[in-house]
Amino acid sequence: DQPNLGRRWRITFKHYHGPNGVDVNVPNLKVSHGLLAGTDASVWVHIAFEGRAPLSGTVALSMRGSSFSHFISHDATNVEMKAALESLESINVVAVGARQRLAIDNKIGNFWEITFVSVKKYTDYGWVEDPGAESSDGNLPPLEVNNRLIGWKASYIVEHEYGTGKSDNQAHWKSQRRGDSGLQSGAVTIMVKDGEQWKNEYR
Repeated sequence: DQPNLGRRWRITFKHYHGPNGVDVNVPNLKVSHGLLAGTDASVWVHIAFEGRAPLSGTVALSMRGSSFSHFISHDATNVEMKAALESLESINVVAVGARQRLAIDNKIGNFWEITFVSVKKYTDYGWVEDPGAESSDGNLPPLEVNNRLIGWKASYIVEHEYGTGKSDNQAHWKSQRRGDSGLQSGAVTIMVKDGEQWKNEYR
């Protein structure tokens, strides 16, 4: 008891079971003082020290509005990352560099460099091939992430290259083929139904 102040409890939590699994960073208690009696009676909660657990948890990925992949570990290997990305409707083939440890502003995490080799786009016919991502001048949107990360202030960063098309001084990284938009050679896309899927045939 605190003279002239009331009563104080000091509580230490070992961990709690959150939506993403066991976490030591316990959220603040919620309290109600509706049943307290006395002049200006009130109750408050103060966090003296936040739990700081090592990074853990999982993430799922999506691109171009595709369904999300299955969840993979926060420290997935490049093989696991590649498998998750290539399971998306919008991606055929990616190249994923070896996982690297990354330190930014005293935060430690994992880093993967991803190159998109072959992708698809969504049309009225469903998902169809999009060679060189020509429908968007070779540019792709950043990956979307559904994260279930656990750890003190755990978060993620997605960085991506984005140019302005053929006039971009980085256009050297985009492979060219006859019929690409902007080359003034023309292109015709013929859709052929193969079973339940539509596929492109180029002439």
